[in-house]
Amino acid sequence: MKKFKNIIVISALLTVSLYSQAYYKVQENQGELTKKVNLWGYVNAPGRYELPASANLIHLITLAGGPKDHASLDEIVVYRIKEDGIREKIDIDLKDLENINSSNLVLYNEDIIYVDYNSIIVWREVFGFVAAPLSIISSIVFIIWRLSN
Repeated sequence: MKKFKNIIVISALLTVSLYSQAYYKVQENQGELTKKVNLWGYVNAPGRYELPASANLIHLITLAGGPKDHASLDEIVVYRIKEDGIREKIDIDLKDLENINSSNLVLYNEDIIYVDYNSIIVWREVFGFVAAPLSIISSIVFIIWRLSN
């Protein structure tokens, strides 16, 4: 199931990254080398970013307005195409900055970064979807019960 989810996420991210409307260019120094990366998921300003070559993952998420509520910072995934054409997946846990490999924070041109969401958001959406009809049904049952007594 998780492998299937990863395939769907990669396909969606690659498709969306090609046709993205949100484009952000961050220029610190005139003539500085830049790299273009795609940031998707639970951040405040997802999209395609053109960053100075020195920018890393933390800079990128900060420029994107930070993570949204319920973003899962321990499940950040970077998809990268290596020189031999093989796609690499790098899992990053930003909640544990002391033990993170600093080389994993480095971004490369055309990286796709996905910030996942916490499972609590799914339960909240499911509960919200189920609670409204249940409330209506229970109200109708209560009204019928009151009218019959």
